Amino acid sequence: MTQRAGKTLAGVARAAFRTDSVIIDSGLGSGIEKFCLRKHVTLVGVAPEHEIIYPRISPSEKHDNELTNGHTHFVLLGDQEAQMKNSRIEQKSYSWGDETQIKFDLAKRIAAGRGKMGGSTPCKIVTILVGDNPQCHKDVETSLKLGIPVIVLEGSELSNILA
Repeated sequence: MTQRAGKTLAGVARAAFRTDSVIIDSGLGSGIEKFCLRKHVTLVGVAPEHEIIYPRISPSEKHDNELTNGHTHFVLLGDQEAQMKNSRIEQKSYSWGDETQIKFDLAKRIAAGRGKMGGSTPCKIVTILVGDNPQCHKDVETSLKLGIPVIVLEGSELSNILA
């Protein structure tokens, strides 16, 4: 991570702290984790269980698909979902991109809030592209379909394509 990218991620975490926001990401290392830890920002990782590696106590090397510390919560899509069809069980494995709708459903539920009397002022949702997730186009497409603004941070793969 470059120094410029670090400052950008620190700014995202600072903005989330100041607005009491929740950040939802893939659960993998993007660099924002340490800034969220410092500011006590809620960071939720959403990922397909089949695609990730659980962190190890003393790793000799870091894997790109390893869950990272700094997340306050993880939502993992089950590795296999059993479905009964014609007296037999069919297995479904989730892969990257399948978690997109879950992320947006979770964001909408968090944004709706829950007040004492059953209602609260709804919050805004913004999609910020930070890293180089090859499935980021699914997040962008879903955001645009839902009318959610998209911010692409400089240095991300998508910003390089757009430039």
